[in-house]
Amino acid sequence: MKKIFLLLVLSLMLVGCTEITDDLKPKKPTAEFKITGETTQIFNTIEDLEDITFEIILKNFEENEILKEDIKIKWYMQEDISEYKELEDNIDMYDYLLIINRRTTLNIKAVISFKLNDKSETIDIVQPVQIVEKETHITLTNDFEGEKVNNIIKLKLGDLALNEIEFTATLVGNLTHKTGSFVVEKRNELNEVVKTESFIVENLDELVTDDKIVVKHTYLFNEFYTYVIYFEAGKYRSSDNYLDVNYGDFGITLLGEKVYNSNNIEDRVISFNLLDQDVIGKGQYVLYLNGQEIMRNNKLFTYTHTDKAVGGYLYHMEFIPTDKENPIQKTDKLLLVNGVVVNTEEEFVEAINNEVRGIILGSDIKYMSTNELVVDYLMTLFGDGKKISVMSTSINIFLKVKSNDVNFSNIVFEKGKYQVMYENTTNGYLEDMTFNLEQGRTSFDSIIKGDFDMDAGLYVNRSLVEVHNTTIVGGGIIGIRIEATEEVKSILTVTGTFDNIDYMNEGVAYRSIMQIGTGTSPEGSVIVAGQGFFDIAVPFSVSTDSKNLIKLWSNSEDRMRWILNSGAVKKQMIIGDSIDYYGVMLDLIISKDQTMMFNLDIVYTILDIVGSKGIYGIVEIENLDGSKIEGMKYLIKGHTRDSGPVEGYENGKDLLLYYNDSNELVRPLVPNKPGTYVVRLKIGESLELGTFEIVVK
Repeated sequence: MKKIFLLLVLSLMLVGCTEITDDLKPKKPTAEFKITGETTQIFNTIEDLEDITFEIILKNFEENEILKEDIKIKWYMQEDISEYKELEDNIDMYDYLLIINRRTTLNIKAVISFKLNDKSETIDIVQPVQIVEKETHITLTNDFEGEKVNNIIKLKLGDLALNEIEFTATLVGNLTHKTGSFVVEKRNELNEVVKTESFIVENLDELVTDDKIVVKHTYLFNEFYTYVIYFEAGKYRSSDNYLDVNYGDFGITLLGEKVYNSNNIEDRVISFNLLDQDVIGKGQYVLYLNGQEIMRNNKLFTYTHTDKAVGGYLYHMEFIPTDKENPIQKTDKLLLVNGVVVNTEEEFVEAINNEVRGIILGSDIKYMSTNELVVDYLMTLFGDGKKISVMSTSINIFLKVKSNDVNFSNIVFEKGKYQVMYENTTNGYLEDMTFNLEQGRTSFDSIIKGDFDMDAGLYVNRSLVEVHNTTIVGGGIIGIRIEATEEVKSILTVTGTFDNIDYMNEGVAYRSIMQIGTGTSPEGSVIVAGQGFFDIAVPFSVSTDSKNLIKLWSNSEDRMRWILNSGAVKKQMIIGDSIDYYGVMLDLIISKDQTMMFNLDIVYTILDIVGSKGIYGIVEIENLDGSKIEGMKYLIKGHTRDSGPVEGYENGKDLLLYYNDSNELVRPLVPNKPGTYVVRLKIGESLELGTFEIVVK
């Protein structure tokens, strides 16, 4: 019995010893960061930011008899959307100091390598860091109480009592800006900026009341221009106010029916609302039909259209002032149609094949064929609000227009890659059109990858076309595509309304990001003339052989734009210092819900794309009021990121190569007079990347 008891005791002791041995086995090696400083920071100014220290804490390494000399450490940083880059100066270091001097989003990673039981092991530690600048939101309102057209205030030259308007800018959010400016741009009929005026508000940060800043400015509009007014503080800009100052109502009116069936055509009387000669002065009225002058008179109140032939008749009138300094005035177009009614796909195709010059849709058309239709004769198609649906997905271009003087009116186009294309033509005209692109088949990611062969309702290729009252429904990127060559330009004139609305599918809204775009055309070969339309260039080449910037136009307040974040750029300077863009960040605002962030690498990429075309970066140092300073313009003709420094040239930390007007490599010196200045960064004359202020002492 004693033997049995002893055996049981020994057994329990052995089991207990085994359990104790398992508990004493070394635990698996681990590592973590000890962080000093905040990894998420929201700041008003750079001075609010604090640096962050990352220290590696090793656990269970000694217990596993892992010697310190056998441990290898590598550090990496991934900023925004870029790849991880090794921090080579920090190899085998147990801590890393991250200097925080600008807005950024990044990951810090440490990779710890060692051997455990003769087997190679690694531990990765990753810590996200988000540094967010508190934004400034600016709204701009005015006290105008009259009628607006497309959100554009219409003013008559000479009504001085009515043309003095007060603008109010309200700033909320980050209210640390020292100065701000009301900016007034004067634009011509091609929407080109002719003159800019800036009205500076000093000591802006001292005007804070109830967590906001409110400033006002009154401006008298007494010149014939389209005006764009906005308020800017630092990199932030309000939405735009648009004003059109003209010589009063200059209109064309039809007395009678716009459209007649070919079986019953009658005369029409056209009347004209003439201008006030006391305001505009002397001149002549010229009446045009299909782009050709048919009558010239000092005063023309009515005209009778008697032509009963099938076709389209596009009228407009111009007033040509005797004083050549005054601009020519134009009415909107008036399109009259004498047409043949078609009700089926077969009748529609037959009418085009038979070159019928005036066609009226009697019902919706579903185009089932896989063949594109070519219009190579003078034609007018009136839809009367009917739909044309392109059912085949194999058709790239539904209606290819290869003749001058082709008109479309009051049609809803649905489906198809390119619904209408004008190719090498003049005097094209479309009115009251709807292009339904549904979901679209191209995303912004496609542009980045070099694909610009995207869906568009209208494609203007080496042509002169006007659109009046246009609606884009849904789509991917653009509603109208416009392209040209160095030899043959394209001009798209936009009049009337231009709406960009959602296409809804299963509760999801699809809308074109930009209404108009070009992607394969040389600089300066494409012109979009329309009140309230602004362009932006994006630095993504269409192919490896292309050196053209993609350019997009929009009249939306939420249009795409660049914002330059200069938090880490040196701002306090002394005479003799030079500009250095090291640390600059760029935002591409795609829409109110989508932003892409870039570092200086994007500037290198843009220069690589456009440099061979003679398009360079431009740095201009200006006075606060926007006036130029002689000798303060520098061209950026390249960089040394990949090639290394240029012998004899003192490279800045930004690695950019600056040239003066004499094509000499120079440093971009600041003005030799103390003061506050604006530094502007552009690529060519079309791509504005942003500005920041410097103080020279």
